[in-house]
Amino acid sequence: VTDSSTGERVARALAQAGSTIVTVQGDHADKVFDGDGNNLYDAGDDAAGPVAVTDGIFTFYVRGLAAGDLPAVFRVLVSRDGYIGNSLNVTIGSLTGNFQVSIPLVQDDPDVEQPAKLAKGDVGTNAETDETTEDSDVETGEVEVEVEGEPVATGLKATAKIAQGTVFKNAAGENLKGTLSTTVAFSNSVSNRTLVTFPGGLEVDEDEDGNPATGNFVSAGFVSIEVKDAAGNKAKTLSQPMTVDFVVPGGTKKLNGDPVADGDQIAAWSYDPDTGVWTVLRDAGGTIVKSAPLVGPDANGNYSTSVTTSHLSYFNL
Repeated sequence: VTDSSTGERVARALAQAGSTIVTVQGDHADKVFDGDGNNLYDAGDDAAGPVAVTDGIFTFYVRGLAAGDLPAVFRVLVSRDGYIGNSLNVTIGSLTGNFQVSIPLVQDDPDVEQPAKLAKGDVGTNAETDETTEDSDVETGEVEVEVEGEPVATGLKATAKIAQGTVFKNAAGENLKGTLSTTVAFSNSVSNRTLVTFPGGLEVDEDEDGNPATGNFVSAGFVSIEVKDAAGNKAKTLSQPMTVDFVVPGGTKKLNGDPVADGDQIAAWSYDPDTGVWTVLRDAGGTIVKSAPLVGPDANGNYSTSVTTSHLSYFNL
């Protein structure tokens, strides 16, 4: 498990005490064991572990597979204080052999030079109703991407817009209270260095219409949004939709291979950090949500769009 800004193992990068938490999930998680031979599968919630790793290295073994199980797939989810969580889908194609995988994490720090662009903002809540007391816009600032020293994209950014009067709830349905801290992280789709930090990669189990399918989506940009209160409670849902504005790089390809154009709508995807799975973004009623029509190109050749959501997650266009 590495720091995306330095390439070092996370324990060394921040030089702080604490553990990296590793969880294994998926159809073949019951075949995953730790270095002491303990089965990491938890039949109750389809999640193994969690396992605390102090030095950034996690050794695991896959046992009990038969030829008919191949290819065997499971997900490794990683979290650590001071970082944004990530995950990786692991595919086992042989009954023998060894391999190594690397999972990069982005520091939860706007001042660190790293693949993702971060921004933070605070908003107060009413002591009686727990509603936010004002509109709150948290913008990441613009990103310029260079290849061999030459700019290939500039002006890329994302903004989370929280409306006054919003009530945030945690996974247990309890209201968040007091001053709420919002962290927005934006990863552009142009730089290969940035793409490796996308949680779960770009693999999906359904198409943009919600039909079962195996493949990869084409990314136009990725945003993670976290809201928590002073007690550390993290928001899961909100009482009214919030808007996430994206700047989409010019030249981004649609699934049919054509470049995006003014008026196009792009499929939106939502990532669940608890399961490591990307799914098509849906509203509270289950209807698939796509982006607002693209507007552009602007002076930088990019397009502007937005999506609305009533839950907090990682979002991709």
